[in-house]
Amino acid sequence: MKLLSKFPVKFPFVDISPVKTPFGELLEHYKSLKEGINLIPEALKCYENDDIDGFLKIKEEVDALESKADMQKRDIRNHMPKYLFMPVDRTIFFQLTRSQDNILDHGQIALNWLAIRKITIQDEVSKNLDSYLQDILTSVNLLEPVLQDVIEMINGGTVQRSDIKEKCRKILNNHEKVMAFNQKITAEIFAFEEAFKDTYQKLKFIEEMYEVSHNAERSSDMLRAMIAK
Repeated sequence: MKLLSKFPVKFPFVDISPVKTPFGELLEHYKSLKEGINLIPEALKCYENDDIDGFLKIKEEVDALESKADMQKRDIRNHMPKYLFMPVDRTIFFQLTRSQDNILDHGQIALNWLAIRKITIQDEVSKNLDSYLQDILTSVNLLEPVLQDVIEMINGGTVQRSDIKEKCRKILNNHEKVMAFNQKITAEIFAFEEAFKDTYQKLKFIEEMYEVSHNAERSSDMLRAMIAK
């Protein structure tokens, strides 16, 4: 026994202290991007009313929230406990953070296109554009209860898988409305005789806003994949 004592057995250190899962931070990340996206209709209203100072002020708020969301995403990815057992596939989790972060990224890019130069948005286009943005906001807002339910289910709550799937279907159905609106507004823009650079600037705005809804729908797909049997 004395001989054995000269060669102590070393066991790898295992940290059994409580660790914080990344799902709570994922919800905080969502709240930042939701706040930013919900500012965009107000920014457009200022833009159409030639209140450029008001538009730029709101754009600065969106930029700040986008930077905050990016920092939150990096923090989630860079500080995941190395030995934390994830109740969902890590690849799907990382895809979710990417899709969710893209929501505000595309909203920011959409405002950047408007900020290049002041253009006139015809009344006919403006009416449908307002409804288009509201439908896009709906896609983003519908994502929150899905995210909350998936987190609760992963944490052992009593949420039913069927209820989550139904909420995901609502996002898909709403995104299909956004897609139809996108095609309608695109046709309306092309119907006007104007400089191509004006047409292109409007098209880039509506396409980037389309991607906001598209990434909300992608995020719901990732959440649904997390709870798949």
